[in-house]
Amino acid sequence: MQRNILIGLVIGVVAIGILSMTYSSNQGSIEPRQIKQELEVSLAHIDLKSIDDRSAMVEITLSIANPTSATLILEFISYTLYVNDVRVAESIIGKGLEGIVTSSGSTQYILSNTHITLKDTVTINKGRALDGIWDLIKEGKVRWSLDGRYSVTGWNEKEFRASLQ
Repeated sequence: MQRNILIGLVIGVVAIGILSMTYSSNQGSIEPRQIKQELEVSLAHIDLKSIDDRSAMVEITLSIANPTSATLILEFISYTLYVNDVRVAESIIGKGLEGIVTSSGSTQYILSNTHITLKDTVTINKGRALDGIWDLIKEGKVRWSLDGRYSVTGWNEKEFRASLQ
């Protein structure tokens, strides 16, 4: 019994010694910085590719900036497109990764402190909500905007808004 108590005391003293050495060696260490988990998504350009009395084809150019010090994997961006605050289209660029991360044609790598440009083409079908502004779309005299969300590997999904006059 005394032998068990003695062994317990020795183990306790050794553990305290190890903890105190670890504590003193970490006193001058630098804590890892938290990476700001947000991309800067902006609507860079809208190009009206074609338009007739029933539909329009629009090319959307997004600029995505990575202000962090890490290379990021952008899995997808989904968005809703508006013309003068009227919802006209929805789309998604890329797709969410599941399981083991592997390279995919739709996965975008964004190096630290750089930006990438993504393009997407959507079709806008003319409906009653657009009757009053269809000619303005043809003339380029509308306000384009979008809202959506994106996913970066290791982050929670984030929402964004962007507009172009």
